[in-house]
Amino acid sequence: MAPTALLSPWFLVAALLVLPALGEAQGTLRQEEISLTLRTGSLLIRVTPLTPWVVETAAPDTRNRLEAMEREYGPELVDRWGAGTLFLVTLFSNAPDAPFEAHDLTLESRGFIQRSVAISPVTPGWSSGRVGQQETAMAVYLFPEAVDPTELWDVRYGSAGTRGEWARMLPRIQAERNRLF
Repeated sequence: MAPTALLSPWFLVAALLVLPALGEAQGTLRQEEISLTLRTGSLLIRVTPLTPWVVETAAPDTRNRLEAMEREYGPELVDRWGAGTLFLVTLFSNAPDAPFEAHDLTLESRGFIQRSVAISPVTPGWSSGRVGQQETAMAVYLFPEAVDPTELWDVRYGSAGTRGEWARMLPRIQAERNRLF
């Protein structure tokens, strides 16, 4: 290539557009890889931390969606109820009209059971306490600051709970963080 071609305005524009994209590492994890999942009765419950430490490791489409949830629901919850840790709770059912009790979902962290400080529904039917067949219900939960996704935590719903699942997920999340930063 002739040296003058490198100074072409079109070459410089193309370089300016491509170089930032090449330098920005992006997360690759799917939401399932950064969420705790619990099956109880006819409900499938997925709990995803909305903290940057976790969300930054997600693939771009997932990261954008989770960041949008945090931006939309987080400030109102924190302004009204004080500091805490935000989680997206997603419920799914294969059974028709599966009941759920939003306040029965707790997190176990540092040996203590933590109840949500506040819940902000994302989907319209959340307040009905039921999930239709093949439907998804979502809400953003605010838990006390004592729940730290960089440490071990588990989900509990009624008598069911996860046991050590986050401990198995943390090395993968940390490896992805190390790759990114």
